Parts: sequence; structure tokens; C-alpha cells
Amino acid sequence: MLYSFDVFDTVITRKTATPQGIFKQMQKTLLEEDAYGAIPEYVRRNFCALRPRIERLMRINDCYRGVEDITLARIYEGFAETGYTDKEQAGRLKELEEQVELANVLGLSKAIAAVKELLRRGQRVAFISDMYLAKETIRRMLAAADPELAQIPLYVSGEYKKSKWTGSLYHLVRQKEQAEFSRWIHTGDNVRSDVEVPKSLGIEAQPSFFEGYREIEKYVLSEEKKSVYAEWAAGASRYLRMEKKRSGAWAVGVTAGANILLPYVLWILKEAKERGIRRLYFIARDGYILKQMADRILAGGGEPVETRYIYGSRRAWRLPGISASNRDLVELMSWSHPLKTDDVDRLAEVFGITGEELQPFLPQGFDRQIRFSSYSLYIVVSLLNRDPAFREYLFEKHKKARRLVKRYLTEQVDLCDDRFAFVELAGGGYTQRCLADILAEVWRDGHPGEDGGDFSIQTFYFKMDRVNHWKECRQFVFLPEHNVKNLILEMVCRACHGQTIGYEERDGRVAPAFDGEGAQLLDYRYDAYIEGILAYTEHVCEKNPGMLSCGEAEGLAVSAAYLSYLREAEDTEEFLYYADMPNNLTGRAGRAESFAPALTDDELERIFYSERFADRESIYRGTCFELSLERCSEKQKRQIEAYRKKAAAENSRRSPEATFEESFPAGILGSRILLYGAGRYGNQLYDILAKRKDRNVVQWVDRDPGAIKNPKMRVEGPEALGRVEYDCVLIGVVSAESAQAIRAELLRRGIPDCRIYWLGKADINRYLAWNQMFRWV
Repeated sequence: MLYSFDVFDTVITRKTATPQGIFKQMQKTLLEEDAYGAIPEYVRRNFCALRPRIERLMRINDCYRGVEDITLARIYEGFAETGYTDKEQAGRLKELEEQVELANVLGLSKAIAAVKELLRRGQRVAFISDMYLAKETIRRMLAAADPELAQIPLYVSGEYKKSKWTGSLYHLVRQKEQAEFSRWIHTGDNVRSDVEVPKSLGIEAQPSFFEGYREIEKYVLSEEKKSVYAEWAAGASRYLRMEKKRSGAWAVGVTAGANILLPYVLWILKEAKERGIRRLYFIARDGYILKQMADRILAGGGEPVETRYIYGSRRAWRLPGISASNRDLVELMSWSHPLKTDDVDRLAEVFGITGEELQPFLPQGFDRQIRFSSYSLYIVVSLLNRDPAFREYLFEKHKKARRLVKRYLTEQVDLCDDRFAFVELAGGGYTQRCLADILAEVWRDGHPGEDGGDFSIQTFYFKMDRVNHWKECRQFVFLPEHNVKNLILEMVCRACHGQTIGYEERDGRVAPAFDGEGAQLLDYRYDAYIEGILAYTEHVCEKNPGMLSCGEAEGLAVSAAYLSYLREAEDTEEFLYYADMPNNLTGRAGRAESFAPALTDDELERIFYSERFADRESIYRGTCFELSLERCSEKQKRQIEAYRKKAAAENSRRSPEATFEESFPAGILGSRILLYGAGRYGNQLYDILAKRKDRNVVQWVDRDPGAIKNPKMRVEGPEALGRVEYDCVLIGVVSAESAQAIRAELLRRGIPDCRIYWLGKADINRYLAWNQMFRWV
């Protein structure tokens, strides 16, 4: 019995995604190495385009003479015969291709094991290959995969000028091996030459499976046509999927996660070396996978860099970070997902307190059931920010947490010098600013009497949402791009322990406490996903370390291309895995929701038409609405356009004044209101409040009451301020300049700043116009 095997993509394969990957590496070498300087520059710069075209030309030319296949030597003779090089230069190119092929060999373990088992049983085995490489070159490639393979008889189409696809090479092997077709089993991956042709001859054909490329890999290869790294990246993913025979979350990690993150890790390590950074602190939870990857790369040697994993989060560091130098609550709110803060209880969560604790600092009669718009939320937080009692309350409330954070950081972060940096994934930098403030205090505690100067920290980011100029923080950004859909990156890099929600003392040390998101991620097989990423990293370090240096130079574009594909992928396995992943964006919610869930027809109708003025959180529970829209069917997208047109027509018929009055946020005021200003806008505000049973204008004041004849209510002068009990003062003027002057007057008269409201008509109308036109863009 004779058992024969195809060679390429059956027993061995290349590290590159395609054969063209070999030519890309050759062109890179030709351009970068001085040893090839004698070869004409035109050839060196255009090698990738010339090499396959000359091969086709030589094949067609020799086919007229009855030759079924050609050799590598014949291909390079074509370079000389067409005038691109001389014979010596052509020979050097041929040698380079053989070297690059040998450097890119990977064995396919299942097929190799099958071959070796047949040999162990004493069966006859042969290799048959339609290939232009010389027999001795292929033997060396087989030996690189497993030395035992090099001893097996090998028949190569280029050597004999006969091919499998015509059947003539099978006839030659039959003669050489004295075999009968009826007692012959052939295994190979090509449908035509390894299955159909041998079957037609009476040979039993066993097709072998060779993993194809996924759409994400095809996209990246098409986008990065000249990139050697893109070839290696897609090739590594395909090889591992084929070797390990695993799918699902593990395959997504190998295919998408690893190829997005590895270039970032390589960049961090390179930047750390160049900047003299010796300690890298990977911040939970986004830093978990990144540290594991970095550790595997660093295990191979190189510059000594210490890596540590520290537990922290927005929730764990921001509120304890409130201090004398960092107490701007409006800024805190702007960095705390205001679109998800739509009622009093959620606002209280932002400050780390309960709604009941917040209530005393709101005006008497404040509507606890109010649904905040972004405008009314800003007004309320601005008032709280101007209330010294509330700011002091928050400071005292989180003082214990600050002490625990300081103890934890003292134990974990070495501040002996400034040769350290933190590693984050994404964000705007506000949490790091809070961390810097706490660490500065830690440093001063450890160096009493010393002037720490302008203490600052350094942080690496994959991407940042905003560019900041805080002196406390220095940031280094891998991918400078703003795209709301890039939120999907945060699903690419998680940890199964969940988010850090704070710290607690255990056995004399400070340890992190976690939320329940980790259990949900384990149910989602995120642990398998991480295994895939780390398997990829280990494969690269062991089998293709050249990828590491290449990734430093070419990795950014490839990583960005993988990420770009996910933003537009709609229904691929990789996109859907991230889109349906549990995610607690704010760190405050009790349970994580899907990151970008599919939208139902009912939700689309409510969002784009019947409830278009409602707050997003009352309808959409995901994190990235823009990516949820990508999941809509064509029918749903047509329906959205119909809803938009219908809503626009109705909006155009709405009276601006009626819309203003309906939307005026009276609920954020107290129940007893002192109205200052009796002009046109003041009268409009009086009419709005008069329609509310729960809002009562207890006093109306104007600078010139004598000039006002108003039958609605007596208007008094400023000297009457304070004669009537009130919960808040509402300034009823349109001009911001006039409002500031009135505020200054009220402050001089002893009225607390935190009880003075000015709801600018222009600001409200601007918000309403945006809400009508752009809220669900």
C-alpha cells in the first residue's frame, strides 16, 4: 500500500498569510540591506509586482514546449532574460527567496503525526508536490518541521516537468514506486489536483482540511497590501485556529483580540526602553491581558522592565481623589457618563452617595422623579459645585476611601524615582489625574519636609477620547483617532475578576473589592477568549520572533485596520462576540448589559419617532448606540429614515415658544421660588411656573418695580429680598451679562450661590434644537 501526501498546506505551511507574503519580505530585505545594493533599484522597489508576473510569463512561454511546471531557477532566469538583472543578480534573488521560504516554515502537527504513524507501522510513504521550489529546498523545509520527514521520497513537479493537476506526476510516481492505483491513498488540500484527479485514476483520495481566512483577515490584507506584519498576523491566526481546532471565544481572541493588542504592547515596550522607563504598572481591568502579553514577550530577553498589575478604576480612584486641588464637580460629572445620569439616584451614584444623602443639598421641593436632560443636569451639578457644604460633605464622605487608596498605592507603587509609567487602554485621562493627585500626597507623606515640585505621572494609552493639558499627567497615545465606535476597543481588553469598586483591609493589608461583572464574563467564556490571545502571543514569541520587531514598525496600521473592520462588520462572528458582551460602562450599574445589543422594531419606533425627546436610558440599555445601529437590517434602516422624515415634519410645525415652555426644567427648582426679573422673559417664566401646582412664586423682584404694571402679582424692589422664605432664586433675564450682574448683587445681599438659578433661554433653546435634530444621529 502506498500513502502519498501533498506537501504545502497539507504537511507544512508558511508563516505568512499568502505566498505573496514571501515576496513582501524579500522586497523589504532588498530595500533595507546594503548587501543587495547592486541589484537595480527598480527591481528592489517593485519586486512584489515583478516576481509573480515574471513567473506567469515564464510558465506560458515554457508551456508551448510541453512543460507542465517550471522551477524557481527558471523563474529567475526570466529576470535576466527580460533585462531586469544580469545572471548573477538573478541568482542572488533566487537564493534570497529560498532563504525566506526556509525562514517561514511551519509544520502542521496533525498531518505530521499521521505520516510518522504510517512510518512506524512500516508503510510506504511519499510526498508529491506541484511546486517550483527545488527538491532539496523542500527537503530542508520538511526537515525544519520534523527531521524525520526529510527521509521520505519526494516528487516535485518542477523537477520532472510534470504536474498533479494533469495526472502525469501520479503516473510518474506509480512507475518510480512500482505502485498500483488501486492500492494507493493520497491526501492533500487542493480539490482539483489532490482529490478529483487522483480519484479519476482510481486512487483513493482523502481531502485534508486547510483553514481558510476569515473576512476580517481578508479585509486587513487588502487594506495593508505592502505590510509584511499583516501577512504574518493573519497567518499566525489561521495557523493556530487550524492547529488547535478551537472556535468560539478562543478563536475570536486569536483572530481579532490578539492582532489589535499585540502592536500596542510592542509599542509600549519600545517606548519604555527609549524613555528609560523601568517599571510598568498595568491598571486593572484593561491592563490584565496587556500585562500577560508583555510578560511573555519580556521572557525572551532584552531590556529589563518590571511589570506589575494594580487594581484600580474610575470608581475606586475618582471620588477618593477629591481634594483641595481637585474638587470641580462639574468636571467630575462631565467625565462620568452624563447621558447615563438621568435621575437623582443616578446623580447621587456619581458622587458615591445615596439619593437620600443628596436630598438635603437640593432645594426644598426638588422633584425627585425628574428625568434630567443634559442641560438640567449641568445646572444642578453647577449649583452643587457652588455649595461649600456639599463639597465638604463629599470630601469627608470619601476620606476613609482615600486613606485606603493611599495605603494600597504605597504598597504597590514604587516612587523611588520617576522611571515608571502606568498602562491604560482607553479613556480621557481624568481618572489618571485623580490618581496623580493621590500619588503626590503619598510621595509627600514619604518625604516629609521635602519639596516634591510639580509631581506628575506618565501613562500609556491605546487611544484617548480627548487631549488634555493637565500638568499632573503626561500621556503617550498609540492610536490618535476619535471615533465613537472605537468604544468597541474596551470590549477587546477585559479581565474576569470584574471591576474594582474600592478597597478593604484584609490581614493587615489593603486588598481590592470587585463588582459582579467578572462572573458574567466567565459565563460569556471570556476566559477562553484570553487563552486565545495568550496562545497567539506565545506562538509569535516561539515560532516567529521576527514579528516582534516588525510589529514595532508596521503594527499600528495593522492594529487600526482590525479595529476599523470591527466598527463596520455588522454580523461577523468577531463583531457579534464583542457587541453582545456584558459591559458595565459606568461602574455604577448593578448588572452589566450587552455592549451594543440588537435593536427591536419597537425600540426603533420609540427612539426615532414616538419618544424621540425621551432620555436615551429610558429606551436603550446598551453602551454604543452607533454600533447597535450597524446591526439593523436593511428593512430597519429604511424604517428609520421614514421615522426621521415624519418626525422632522412634525418638528417643523411645533411652535418654538410652546416647545420651550413644555421643556422648561421647572422640576429642578424648589417649591418656593423667588423670581428676579419682571421683563418679557421673567413674565414668561412666571406663566410657566403658574401652571405648575407644585411650584409657587413666593416673591417677585425687579430692579425697577415702579416702571412695571403687572396684574399677575406684586413686583417688589431688591430691598425686599429676604422678607419671604424661599427655596431658590430664579433669575428671569435673557442676557448672560445681566444675569451675572444680578448674581453678584444677590451674593452681596447674602444669598447663597448654590441657591441662585439662571436658566438661559438661549441655552435651553440650543439644547432643544440639538435634541430634536441630533440626539439619535
